Amino acid sequence: MKNKYYFFLFFIILSCGILKKQEAKIGFVEVDCLTMDNYNSNYLFKDFPNREKDFSGCEIRTEFVDGCSREGKISNGYKEGKFITKACCCDNLGNLKRFSKEEYFKCGLRDSIFKIIDVDNKVIYETTFKMGTGLWKEFHGNRKIYFEAYTKDGYFTDTLKLYNNKGRLTEKLLYKKDSLVFNQKYDPNIVDTLENGIKVRNTYKQKWLSSYNQPDWLYKKEYENESFTYNDKGEMILKTKRTFENGVEKNYREAINGNQVTKTIRTVKAKDTLFESEKEYKNGQLIKNKFILERSKKNPYFMCTEGYDEQGNKTYISLRMVKDKIKDGIYFLTQTDYFENKKKVSHSDEVVLNVKFTENPFTQTETIEKTYYNLNNTLFKKEYIIHKSGTYNYGCSQGSYSEKFDETTITKTEYYENGHLVKTEENKN
Repeated sequence: MKNKYYFFLFFIILSCGILKKQEAKIGFVEVDCLTMDNYNSNYLFKDFPNREKDFSGCEIRTEFVDGCSREGKISNGYKEGKFITKACCCDNLGNLKRFSKEEYFKCGLRDSIFKIIDVDNKVIYETTFKMGTGLWKEFHGNRKIYFEAYTKDGYFTDTLKLYNNKGRLTEKLLYKKDSLVFNQKYDPNIVDTLENGIKVRNTYKQKWLSSYNQPDWLYKKEYENESFTYNDKGEMILKTKRTFENGVEKNYREAINGNQVTKTIRTVKAKDTLFESEKEYKNGQLIKNKFILERSKKNPYFMCTEGYDEQGNKTYISLRMVKDKIKDGIYFLTQTDYFENKKKVSHSDEVVLNVKFTENPFTQTETIEKTYYNLNNTLFKKEYIIHKSGTYNYGCSQGSYSEKFDETTITKTEYYENGHLVKTEENKN
């Protein structure tokens, strides 16, 4: 009886051991040997030393949100050994998304060599991490830096800086361990720098957004009281300067368009007094000279303009002044004398009959009547004109911009002989 009892007890103990071994074996084989890590946090710049839950003893492939992936192995739940990110192509413009990368981990922390390698197998960036401590950098497919941050023990210890594919700062992020505690975004088209201790603002702009009365521009460099604007060829197309002296403010502006240069000086002596001088040159020869005075409510506006041909001969001189004030605006009168071979040949009177303002876009519309007379003061031509000027406003992901416009249309022309109407031409467009 005792032998049967011991045999039965031995059988129970043996059975329990077998069952435990089978249970452990089943628990191990449930782990796949190629595991996909597709957490929502898999951004390129989020790679904290978190434990990979059930991935022990297996290979792992991390798929990032941009479609690129990294492969390596997991040991005791942490990244261990060599991890490789293959070059990843391409965005919707055909540009390389990411270069290949070689990095090493120890207990989930970057440790040893960290390399970024281009498609020609040349090292773009190389550094060494020591248990998660080092300077981490990533790059766009055009070799411009994408982000940089110093890490300690696998966590960011400084502000992470993100850059666009032109190398301009777009965002700053500050993490405390693996939690984002501060985030600031920047307009990538505006970059503030220092030159010899002086603040400089660099502004970049889409080429198609041109401004009124100047060519397309790409880059502007602004100091406190001075600025320089360049086109996409690196040629300066505009420079401005502002000075203050004895209560007088002067604004200088020089616009350059090929062989044509316009120089403007605006002088403000008091709140209601402004002088403006504008000279336009072509091939170094003065072709237009304009002077504007805005002084007081009694005499609020006066403008004198002279025109010249390329030989320096005067072609016209005009005076523009306020004729009358009305509820919706001001009626202007412009009187012009025309010259040929240094002799006056005719003159004209131009009257602004009506002024209207509209919004979206802001537009000022003037209805104008212009009459021409010979030296005997006999009418020989009359023009009916619509003049529109205003501002379009644009908004996009890069920022907001304004574009000015100025359009003049002759809607009808009447011709006279001996003061009598003989012909009419209408513009039906």
